Amino acid sequence: MSIKLPDSVPLHRGLIREFHDIRVSDVSSSFVSCQKEIYDTLMFFLESGIDYEDLCPLVKSNCDTYIQLLEQEEESQGFQTKFKTIKENYKEMTESCEVFDLDTMDRYAERDITAPQLSKLLKEANDGYIPKIKISITMVDRILRAFPYIWKDPKCILPDSLLGDGFNNDANEDEIEMAGGSIELTCPITTLIYEEPMISKKCQHTFDKSGLTEYLKNSDTNRYMEKDCAKDGCSKKISMDDFSPDTIMSLRCKIYQIKRNENNNNMKLEALDVL
Repeated sequence: MSIKLPDSVPLHRGLIREFHDIRVSDVSSSFVSCQKEIYDTLMFFLESGIDYEDLCPLVKSNCDTYIQLLEQEEESQGFQTKFKTIKENYKEMTESCEVFDLDTMDRYAERDITAPQLSKLLKEANDGYIPKIKISITMVDRILRAFPYIWKDPKCILPDSLLGDGFNNDANEDEIEMAGGSIELTCPITTLIYEEPMISKKCQHTFDKSGLTEYLKNSDTNRYMEKDCAKDGCSKKISMDDFSPDTIMSLRCKIYQIKRNENNNNMKLEALDVL
């Protein structure tokens, strides 16, 4: 004699702990590794001496890969959030069901009473809309997000929405207006293009390390001291402890030098053609 089995039964109360431990695999470390690999590849290209025309498709390919990776990371975190909600809903639904035992087995089999199917809920979630969750932004993220814009124009103003809340966009509104809507790539102290840009956490102004150390050093004691910011119009007091490397400005200057060298080479070729 065959026994008709139910399509679904409530979660057994003895399995609540095991059910709670079911989680979506955390792949965040894999995303971080991929981002770092893309970053290292782009930095290698900038230092490689490859001709600008040959660099362009390589840069575009890596930037496109990063954008795809970013979308996948947001979707992955969105699914993790959705899966957590599904688990909570399933647990709540199954707790309201009648206990599955010998007395209720036939009623569950005949669907007189029913229990939610976790597999069905998961399939509906996978087929349906998965919200994209905002991910925390690291410095590598900021550089990779900014890279396509800076590659196109090293002096461009980066949109704040691109890099997340609280990210410094290299200049305040007054500086942007004075520079005609572009970022200056020369140090206010040395008046030369940055070689080792350092940014202040107090006022967000950037100076080259060589000019900054000279500006803050006391000629009598040969020690660093606190002084007014060297940027015109800034009233903040600064010291060497306030500064850290400005990675975005470094990227701007590297790409600017590559483009300038390319323009110089083109001008030489044009001059040879004239001759």
